[in-house]
Amino acid sequence: MTSPFCALLRLLSCCLLIATLLPGCADQRRVPRIEPVLWGWEQAHEPVDLLLHAFNTGTMRILPGAMARGGSWQEASEIPVPAFVVEHESKGLLVFDTGYSPAVRDSPEQYLGPLLAALDLCDTEPGQSLPEQMLAVGLDPADVGYVAVSHLHFDHAGSVEAFAGATLLLPRREEEGAWGARWFEDFFFEEDWDDIERRTVIDYAATEPWATFDGHYDVFGDGSAVLVDLHGHTAGTQGLVLRGRGGVILLTGDAAYTEASWRYVAQPAFAQDMDDWWQQAWRINRFVGLLEDEGGVLVVPGHDLRSVREADRADLRYHEFVAVPAVQADAD
Repeated sequence: MTSPFCALLRLLSCCLLIATLLPGCADQRRVPRIEPVLWGWEQAHEPVDLLLHAFNTGTMRILPGAMARGGSWQEASEIPVPAFVVEHESKGLLVFDTGYSPAVRDSPEQYLGPLLAALDLCDTEPGQSLPEQMLAVGLDPADVGYVAVSHLHFDHAGSVEAFAGATLLLPRREEEGAWGARWFEDFFFEEDWDDIERRTVIDYAATEPWATFDGHYDVFGDGSAVLVDLHGHTAGTQGLVLRGRGGVILLTGDAAYTEASWRYVAQPAFAQDMDDWWQQAWRINRFVGLLEDEGGVLVVPGHDLRSVREADRADLRYHEFVAVPAVQADAD
């Protein structure tokens, strides 16, 4: 028997699917022509030591059919809500995606709204926010110089304002799209990021291609941490390419929910622009293929931490969150 939760979630998902995709859901998309060229890749840069810290800030329950067409619409799966900190040998800390806000747990109706709160899709434990987990492993949030989010959905940008001293790196199209989102696509919670004063707005359309991507922004200016244009999931989705002595890592955000999203170009049910999403998935696929003979690329999708858990490399730390047991009241 289907649980009331799954029935309600399936109904909501179907409503969103009809509202967003019905006019073009049967379209057949061709594999795009992506030039087999890594633009700007050979440009000289000093090799540096980078260390990527990966955290999980909670879980989200979602029907597999929403993440990939052909997936089940019967039983929900739990997916992680990651956040990342890049430690540069000389330039400090860069955060990429901040995960959930503690408000998901502490005030769900006020923060998520009555419908999302009633669906009970999102879970996060005390101490599981990114700033709290950073402190637990010896990383000070006050030392973060830059915060970049793959996009402004609440599960990726929920703790942006915890890094008030950092500069927010935000694509122009993402900010404009967040403020102008239609009601059925509005998972942008402006209170998560609208008070940040220090920000650099990136206009990817005015930048040069880099690797297989249409636009880029070099965070530190040394080629070690490069934001790349991956718009499609939202109007301004971006990814992060790390290129240190330990090898190449690509953080995709929701341009690829899971490994299947980029490896097999498994099309999701929802995207702000599905044609753009399709192009970006193939750009990721081509990027990985072109570097296969040069040590390869560790791809970390937006809601799939298996590649991180299974990797055995010196430039990566996965921090498993251990929930603190609730204190039992003294019966006496």
